[in-house]
Amino acid sequence: MAEAEAVCDRVAIMVSGKLRCIGSIEHLKSKFGKNYLLEMKVKTTEQRESLHREILRVFPQAAQQERYSSVMVYKLPVENVRPLAQAFCMLEKVKQIFDLEEYSLSQSTLEQVFLELSKEQELDDFDEELDPSVRRKLLPQEDP
Repeated sequence: MAEAEAVCDRVAIMVSGKLRCIGSIEHLKSKFGKNYLLEMKVKTTEQRESLHREILRVFPQAAQQERYSSVMVYKLPVENVRPLAQAFCMLEKVKQIFDLEEYSLSQSTLEQVFLELSKEQELDDFDEELDPSVRRKLLPQEDP
């Protein structure tokens, strides 16, 4: 995927033999990327718990992905981050309060877009395999 991002102008993604999307890399990321990735590096590990609480306060739907000795990684839903200027303003305040060494906020990668589309396809395939009576129990349908 990294090679595709480096050399391709347009990308097509096929899942289970079906063309799911085609377009420029930026178009696919903005259309199908559902999350931003926030990475923060703390200077002292004693601040991690209070920093975690602050991130959840600033971005209520943040989901912690990884936690190393000095690095914390969160997945942030796109709608939680917009407008970007406001998100960066809040992150700068957090950086000063907690004396962060550095932070980065990045868009979904092409690989994450592909994995998201593949996961959706798996769910669609699973739903099609179900007996209609079971499907009705899993996904209640409203009568018009």
